[in-house]
Amino acid sequence: MAITLAWHLTYPAFAQGPLAPTAAPGPMMKTLQQVEPRIPISALPAAITTSGSYYVTTNLTGVAGSTNGITILANHVTLDLSGFTLLGVAGSGSGITVPNSVENLAIRNGVLDSWGSDGVNAANAYNSLFERLRISNSGETGFATGNNCVVLNCTAWGNDTSENEPNYGISVGYNCTVIGCSASENDDFGIGVGNNCTVKDCTASGNGLNGIDVGNNCTVIGCTASANSGGAGEGIDVGNNCTVIGCTASGNDNFGIDVGNNCTVKDCTASGNFRGIAVGNACLIAGNTCSGNGSFGIEIIGVQNRVDGNMVGNNNTVGIYPESLNVTNSITRNSAAGFGYGNYAGNNDYAPTGSVSTATNPWTNF
Repeated sequence: MAITLAWHLTYPAFAQGPLAPTAAPGPMMKTLQQVEPRIPISALPAAITTSGSYYVTTNLTGVAGSTNGITILANHVTLDLSGFTLLGVAGSGSGITVPNSVENLAIRNGVLDSWGSDGVNAANAYNSLFERLRISNSGETGFATGNNCVVLNCTAWGNDTSENEPNYGISVGYNCTVIGCSASENDDFGIGVGNNCTVKDCTASGNGLNGIDVGNNCTVIGCTASANSGGAGEGIDVGNNCTVIGCTASGNDNFGIDVGNNCTVKDCTASGNFRGIAVGNACLIAGNTCSGNGSFGIEIIGVQNRVDGNMVGNNNTVGIYPESLNVTNSITRNSAAGFGYGNYAGNNDYAPTGSVSTATNPWTNF
């Protein structure tokens, strides 16, 4: 019995039969493509000729001789700069360029500095996304897209250093959305967009011409445009059938806000410009503050406008200036401390100008 017991203790029966445990399978090995399913870019110039996801591996410097940095020639491309910088050199081309019509690009997360032509020339890219790009010191336009694009949280500073034809810090085509972007100290325009666009929560300051320049059928919300110069520099310049809400335009060489026909400008501040707000035909201008401008607070260029409930005090010439009388404009419930309204007092087309303490007409201008 002693020998049998010792044998069982040394060689347990459960380890000898068909129920003996098997070794656990080893870990499955992943391919490099499974670990990093993107394609690296580690030198310039580089050309992307097939669809896919690409990423930059380090800071990269361009090559002189009008050579572009990265050229995209395929649809359905995502390019991640990975927070790195594409640095141009004297005589270089564009940092990123899209020479032919492509669609469904995404370019994001990096810096393009000192390219001889454009920082990003994606004017041939459609239905595409651009985000978190920081573009500076380009010889021409900082950043351009085609139609049906979205631009998020991008900055353009100090572009158009070559003094060629007027260029933009940020330029987009038709049917685009631009949100949270900044364009400052560009030689010409700050932000320019085509028709049917939305520009929201953007800043354009210190540019050589207009700060924010938009086409027809656009909406501009919550933007700031200041100190845009060049003599004719305007803060926010929009076309026809546009809406401008909650924006600030100050210290611009010409108009703070200049709108075409059939537009709405509400709850904006246009102060310290040469002229505050200028309107075309059939516009609603309501609830704005237009004070301290070098000439007019509100200039009514056209007809059939409604100018209501604005504060237009202390402008150097007059508060509200209709260029033509008896043309069916409605001017009501505005207040103007300091300088008066000018050129329409006593005209039957407009509500009377009165004193708060004695006025009996609820539409009186004060």
